[in-house]
Amino acid sequence: MRARRAAAGASLRQNCYSLVATHPFWASALAMCRWLEDFGSRMNGRAPDFTISPKGNWTNEPKMSKRWIGLVSCASLICALAASCGSSDGGGAGGSSGLVGDAGASTRGEGGDAGGEHAAGAAGGPEMQVSAGAGGATPVVGSSGAGAGGELGPTIGGGAGAGGDGGAAGFAGAPVDHSLSPAAIPNLAFWMDGNATSYSDFDANYPTPTDSGRIRSIPETPPLTGTWTAPTSDTRPVRELGALSLKPIETSTGYYLQNNAATIHTDDSTLAISFRLLGGSGNPAQGGISGAIGNTAQSLGLVFIGDAIIVSFNHSGTTLKRRLPRAAHVTMIVRFSATGVDVQYDIDGFRASESIAATIAHESASNFLLGYDSSNAADMYGFVSQAVGIDRAVSDAEETGLMDWLTRQPIPDAFPVAKPLIAILGDSIANGDQTPGWQRWAFRMLANLSDSNPDPQLLNAAQSGAGVPKVKNSAYSDVVLPWYSAQRAKNILFVAAGSNDLAGGNNLQDLLDRYYALLDSARATGWKPIACTVLPRSDALLALGVAGFEAERKAFNADIAAHWADHAAALADAAAVPGMGAQGDSDNTAYYSADKIHPIAAGHGLLEPTYRAAAISVLNQ
Repeated sequence: MRARRAAAGASLRQNCYSLVATHPFWASALAMCRWLEDFGSRMNGRAPDFTISPKGNWTNEPKMSKRWIGLVSCASLICALAASCGSSDGGGAGGSSGLVGDAGASTRGEGGDAGGEHAAGAAGGPEMQVSAGAGGATPVVGSSGAGAGGELGPTIGGGAGAGGDGGAAGFAGAPVDHSLSPAAIPNLAFWMDGNATSYSDFDANYPTPTDSGRIRSIPETPPLTGTWTAPTSDTRPVRELGALSLKPIETSTGYYLQNNAATIHTDDSTLAISFRLLGGSGNPAQGGISGAIGNTAQSLGLVFIGDAIIVSFNHSGTTLKRRLPRAAHVTMIVRFSATGVDVQYDIDGFRASESIAATIAHESASNFLLGYDSSNAADMYGFVSQAVGIDRAVSDAEETGLMDWLTRQPIPDAFPVAKPLIAILGDSIANGDQTPGWQRWAFRMLANLSDSNPDPQLLNAAQSGAGVPKVKNSAYSDVVLPWYSAQRAKNILFVAAGSNDLAGGNNLQDLLDRYYALLDSARATGWKPIACTVLPRSDALLALGVAGFEAERKAFNADIAAHWADHAAALADAAAVPGMGAQGDSDNTAYYSADKIHPIAAGHGLLEPTYRAAAISVLNQ
């Protein structure tokens, strides 16, 4: 009776697995649900770095959303149903799919008299790989083998397993790897491989260490013969963990590389880039990968401005619908054809696409720049691990294989806890509106601090139009606070806001209460807050007029100057900077823009030493 029950159970499980494995919808659904279930369990109650907003954008989110809870719950339910089909009387349950790289589960089968035990599965491959752990059954992807006495459901490329008493044996097959290295793609035009550490060098032409050092050049990986070079010593990127560290500092072009050897066609080509941006919407440093079209000033390529993406073709630019979350690992493959543009994304493992219908002229693009955008005279802030150009619009299968390969290449984490973090909350003045990235006081400060301090990091969350943030549901809670770490040597926070609140006629005492509440909450968390005084402005939109604004501003600044030590670790007294902080200084176009609100580059140059001195005082505490 027991043998018959086992045989019946084996038949039922086999049929269930066959249904799931052979039906495209259920196979895909089960794979996604297992991934979501594993992802949810890994969160351990911690909020994700991003979620999918109702409009489909990727957004920073400080709390575990109801949508995630629902998805993970559904994943658990479906996986439980699937498991019940595959682990009833007659065989041991298989391990997790190699989709998320977990080890196969160790279980004891009930099918034979001896009830043989599965061996624990070896760890699967990296995320989105196809190899399952040995002994871990999956009906969708990967290889697995059944232990003695256990049962193996149908798999794709499953390894042969020894069948035990009452347990069905698996069938032979090799794991399937769908990745596609750029070197295997015909018509490859250029390839910046961040893993080619042995090809970079110092001024003295010595190899650059794997995780540090300024880069002079990177010869492209064979079969290519070109070289990516930094035009000058000041523009050489720093290498970090198989990627270029690009920053808009020191020169008007920041750090970047160029390639003069490659040419691709505007109406039949592919560009791919794998990167991690650190700027975000409030800090619009910009740059990307682009090549000049013929002898014109226009280009073919991608430019990242804050969290926006501009794809350039036909001597103009089109802004894509997708927005880029700060610090996400993003891989993009863009295919240009005579009828338009196809864009494929991978954003921290989640894939999406969009397209642009357009008639694209047949021209040539060359002299590619990586990190610097010559059309906008702007530069990138973040890491780039790979950049690929192909003189052909690749097929769908090639695109999928290339995406799998690119997403698996190493790239540094954002704002690692081993390095001090300097975060900024504030408005368009703190953001540096109307001033090139490298000339803003924040990036000037970053460049100057880097000369004397161990690689400080900058998280500028200031946004145009912003006032003093609240403690909850604000740029502080949603953007800055998630990057705090008690393991970090220094967590420094500038709060450079108040101008827009005063300009709108907000109650002074309420404003001060909100400002101090934010400083107190940040300090209680472990931040080292830096209080900042407010600059003058004389625009026509002041609710109380210039005289009324100035009276409130002076009172606000006086209170901050008198009480900052009760709430903060340091004071950046911008209002005390000669030429910048007195009433009427905002009318001086030598330091302020014509709008009489925003400092221009020369004004940021005057302000930077004050902010830097405050940062240094905290770094030295």
